[in-house]
Formats: sequence, structure tokens, C-alpha cells
Amino acid sequence: MAVIGNRGPIAQYWATAADPGSIVMPHNFGERMKMPLSRFLVIQSNMSFMEGQPNEEDPWAPIRPLIEGFNATRAEHILPGTFLTVDECMSAWKGSNRKHRHDGMPHVTKIQRKPEGVGAEFKSIACSQTGILLKLDIVEGTARQSSKQFHQQYGSGTSSVLRLSQEYFGSGRTVVADSAFASVKTLLALKKSGLFFMGMVKTAHREFPKSVLQQWADGNLDGAVPKRGSHLLLETEEDNESFYAIGWKDKKLKTILAEGHQILVSLS
Repeated sequence: MAVIGNRGPIAQYWATAADPGSIVMPHNFGERMKMPLSRFLVIQSNMSFMEGQPNEEDPWAPIRPLIEGFNATRAEHILPGTFLTVDECMSAWKGSNRKHRHDGMPHVTKIQRKPEGVGAEFKSIACSQTGILLKLDIVEGTARQSSKQFHQQYGSGTSSVLRLSQEYFGSGRTVVADSAFASVKTLLALKKSGLFFMGMVKTAHREFPKSVLQQWADGNLDGAVPKRGSHLLLETEEDNESFYAIGWKDKKLKTILAEGHQILVSLS
């Protein structure tokens, strides 16, 4: 999603070539957003908004029904596959910040590495096989995030994963996530909820043998530096359940946390 400041016919945003003599690059939304103009017009024709008074109790009230409706519709009509991917999405914002203007965005996130790195951030979960988004969770700012479900017990990363995946608790699906969410704490919390987990561990490595995997990658375990593409698998068991720590030798060591033998089968 994106908000563009200049005005003009909607069709101009789907143009694939610049106008003759123009130095302005075409927006090419069809390719960039993966949505044809015809579909956008159908969606637009079924949406309406009205100006309302600012809601001090919920600054996100103008769009919350839209997000909740999206989540409810996906839960009702989409049956995802075995693997679920947790990540974040950005909705680009070119307007003002509520820190500076009363009518600005309630909370603006800035992520430099993103193609559109300034805007509203959503934590998201998708079906890994089809790529269909299943649920969005607005990142509302530190104070409001800390009052959300599961946050007090588990903290930011794990609570986000639990909120996004709770419609699938007990289904035996596997949640896959990057280092923003991956930790032993996340794995154990999902295990209690009837889900498996796999993710790349970086900074949240409490109770994870990252130092052992690093020693292996540096050649300090058996005296030989492993070749690129080599891996080391560490296994532990608790209550007849297997948990794995995987080191993958690359230009930079990759350290992966996983639970359940079916994950290893899928990787092979």
C-alpha cells in the first residue's frame, strides 16, 4: 500500500510508460503492487469513509474496522497450508506525523532497509505455500503495543507471533519467522498452543547454543573450518519432543531453531 501526494486520474498510477516528453517515471502500480486497475476500482467502489472527530482513546479508529474486517474475512474464507510465515508489512505514508500535527499518522515507523521504509507497520502472517496474507496486526507505538494480548507475559516478538497465529492454535501447523520473532521463548509458547516453530536466531539467543555453533563455524570444535554449505545439527529432547539447533556455514553463519522431525523432512 502507498499514499502518493500528487493528484491526477487514478489510471495514471497504473501507467507502464512515461508520457511523451515527461521526465516523471511511471508509477506502474500493476507490477509493483501486483493488483490490476480493474480490481482496485472494484475495491474502491465498495469503500466509503467519512470525516469524524479525533478519537483520543483509539487514534487508529479510522482504519481499525478495515483491518479487523480484513482479518475476519481471511479467517472465514482462507484455509492455509501446513506452513505459516510471520513477518512485517509496510504501508507507505507521505503525510505528517501526529507528533507534529493533530491530523498526522498516530505512529510512524521507519525501517531503512525497506523499499518503502516510512509509514504504518503491520505485523503479518501468511500462508507459506500460496503467499496469501491471513492476518494483520497494527504496530501502534510502544505504549499501545505493551497493552496488547500476550505482551505482558511474553514481550514484543513472541506476543506478536501468538496474536497472529491464534486462529490456528492446536492445528499442528508450523510457524516460520525471521530473527525479529525467533527465540526459544517463541518456540515453547507455540508448542503450548499446539503449533511447531522454525526460525533464524540472531540476537534473541537465550537458551539457544549459538556460541557452540559459532565455535564450530570458526573451526574451534574439531580443529577444521567447515566448508561453505556444511551444517551442524544439535538435538535435545524434553518430554519426548525433539528440539533442534542448526548451524549453516555460509559467508556469514546462519543459526536456525526448529522443533519436530517433520521440519527436518521438509528441509531435506
